[in-house]
Amino acid sequence: MENYADIPAVHKARTSYFHEQTVRAEEIVVLRDKLKWCYRREGVNHFKNCRELAQQYMDLLSEMKSGYLKPLRWKGESES
Repeated sequence: MENYADIPAVHKARTSYFHEQTVRAEEIVVLRDKLKWCYRREGVNHFKNCRELAQQYMDLLSEMKSGYLKPLRWKGESES
């Protein structure tokens, strides 16, 4: 069971949690910008060439609806 009597530790954990969520929200913004530029760069071929970015973006949006954003894993990155 967690110890909520340790006020500094609780404050540190809460601050860390909100910081991580803010960073994840900014990652969504960055990914959206990458997707927008991919659409513009690829033109009519954007459905094929930007598919991976679009899928990552949709996955992040669906995670955001659940209330907790998991750490972003780029392609080929190991989960440690």
